[in-house]
Amino acid sequence: MKKLLVTLPLFSVALLNANLIEKHNDSLLIGIDSTLKSINVEVPEEPTSNFSFSVGNYIEDVEVVGEYLYVVTDRGLSIYNYSTEIPTLLGSFETEYAKKVVIKDDRAYIANYFDGLQIVDISDKSNPIIDTFFEKQTAVDLVVDGDYLYLLTKKYGLSVLDISERRATLLKEFKVEHFSSLVKDGDRLYISNEYKGVYILDVSSPPSPKFVSRTITKANRVVKNSDSIRVLNSRLGTVEKIDETSSTVVDYKEVPQILSFDSDGEYIYTLNLNGELAIIDGAGQTVFADGIPADALTQFPITLTAGWNLVGNPTSENFSTSLLGATAQNFVSYIDGVWIGKPSMIPSNIGFWIYSTDSADMSIQGTPSTPNLSTLPSGDWYLLSTGTELSPEDGTTYIYNGGQWTKNPEKVSPAQGFWFKR
Repeated sequence: MKKLLVTLPLFSVALLNANLIEKHNDSLLIGIDSTLKSINVEVPEEPTSNFSFSVGNYIEDVEVVGEYLYVVTDRGLSIYNYSTEIPTLLGSFETEYAKKVVIKDDRAYIANYFDGLQIVDISDKSNPIIDTFFEKQTAVDLVVDGDYLYLLTKKYGLSVLDISERRATLLKEFKVEHFSSLVKDGDRLYISNEYKGVYILDVSSPPSPKFVSRTITKANRVVKNSDSIRVLNSRLGTVEKIDETSSTVVDYKEVPQILSFDSDGEYIYTLNLNGELAIIDGAGQTVFADGIPADALTQFPITLTAGWNLVGNPTSENFSTSLLGATAQNFVSYIDGVWIGKPSMIPSNIGFWIYSTDSADMSIQGTPSTPNLSTLPSGDWYLLSTGTELSPEDGTTYIYNGGQWTKNPEKVSPAQGFWFKR
C-alpha cells in the first residue's frame, strides 16, 4: 500500500483584510476577512494558536456566552458549539450588513447598518428566527443593560430603548453624528466619535442620559477597563490612554497601520492592516510583535480504494493538486457549477473525485475549515468537503463509499467529499 503525505502551505505572517480582535478569558478571537482565529495569550510573550477556521463571510463581531460562540458577518449571525476543539456550526440567521451582536438570555440583539436593531429568538440554536425590530439606519454598536438597550448609529447618534416587553420602545435620543463604538461601565456610557473624541454620559437614569464630559482626541474605538479609558486614534495610528477627570490624553502608544485593538487593563492587544498581532504591556513595552502564531496543523488521513474515490479539501487553504503525485491517475472536481478535469487547485471545502489504480493511504495537513451550508443558494448541487464532522440538515446529501451511494447520512467525516443541495 502506497503512502503519500500532502502538506498545505500556511498563511504568511502578513494577512490582509484584518478586521476584528476581541479578548475572551485567556484567548484572543481574531477575524481576518472570513477566517476566525483563536490565539491563547495566557503567556503574552509566547502566544499560541487554539484553532482557525473559515466562517464563509466577512467577520464583523463575535460574542462568547457559555458553550456557544456567536459570529456576526456581513451576511448574518451564525451560532457555533464552542465546547468542541474546533467550533461546529449549529444554526444561522441571514441578514445583510449586520455589525454587532449582544446576547441576553434567549435573544440575540443585532445592530444592522441598514435595518437598525434586530431582535432574534435563539432559544432553538439550530433555527434562530426574527422576533422584532426597531428601524434606525447606520447602526454600528449596541449595549444591553437589564431592560434597556443603547443603540448607536453613525448618522443619528444614540437611541435609548426599553426592551422589557420583548419589543423595542424608544425612550430618548442623543443626536450626534459620527459615533463609532460604545461601552458601559457602572452608570456611565463611553462613546467614541471619529471627529469629536469620547463622549461620557451619565445613565444612572437610563431614560434620561446626561452629558458629563468629552475628550478632545479623535476616537474610532473605545475600551473601558476598571481604571482606564483607552481609545484608537486611526488618524495618528495610536492607542491613547485618557484621564477621565481632565478628559485629556495622559499616555499613548504608536502602532503602525493599526486597525483595531482590545485591552484587559494589563495588556493592549493590537491588530494592524496586514493582520499582524502586537501585545503591549502596561509600561508601554511591546512583549510580542511577530505577527500571528502559526496555526496548529491537523492531519486528515484518507484511504483510497482502487477505482474512483470521492474525497475533498478539508482545510481553509487552496489545495495544490500537484502534491498528489503518482497516486492520482486522474481527478476531477465540480467548482462553481462547472466540471473541471485535473484542476491545478482545489478551493477550501470543495470535494473532488480521484482515481487510483491501487489501494493507497494519503493524508492532507492544514487548518480545518467547515462549510456554512445555510448560506448556499437553494436549488443547486454543490460538491463539498469538511474539516470537522458535519451533520447536514435542510437539504439533500449524498456520500460515496466503497462503490456505493448513501443518501442523507447521519454525518459526513472530515476530508470526505459529499454532494449537497438545499
